[in-house]
Amino acid sequence: MSPPGLIRTLRRRSWLLLLPVFTIALWWAQQERIGSVDEVFPDGTLTIGIDPSYAPFGSIMDDTFIGIDVELGKAVAALLGLEARFVMVNFDSAFDAVRTHVADVSFAAIRAADVTPADVSYTWGYLNDGLPADQRRRDRLGVGSCW
Repeated sequence: MSPPGLIRTLRRRSWLLLLPVFTIALWWAQQERIGSVDEVFPDGTLTIGIDPSYAPFGSIMDDTFIGIDVELGKAVAALLGLEARFVMVNFDSAFDAVRTHVADVSFAAIRAADVTPADVSYTWGYLNDGLPADQRRRDRLGVGSCW
């Protein structure tokens, strides 16, 4: 194809390059706006549900929440410019605490393989505590990752 013919072809097909941009713009315009941190948390507090029976992730010492999940919750709140407030939830009620607005978020030791409700958003796991034994195969122990 000669250069003038190539240029004509590229001009005719240039709209194809803009199609993804328009598609993304249309999708973005239809997304529900959640709001700023100040709008979502007007009191400046992130309420975090913690199960204090699962040390070292969560525990209570001298009427104060302590543990890995507590420190992680404080860090998340600080990144958002909020104060962290902790409430006690049982592992079984971690989802309900968020659904009923007792807590804004809930930090719980949920394995990736656990069956979990579809109406709750999850983060990726933040701790891989080792390799579990899987099962015996061909006279050797199979080992797999927790993830």
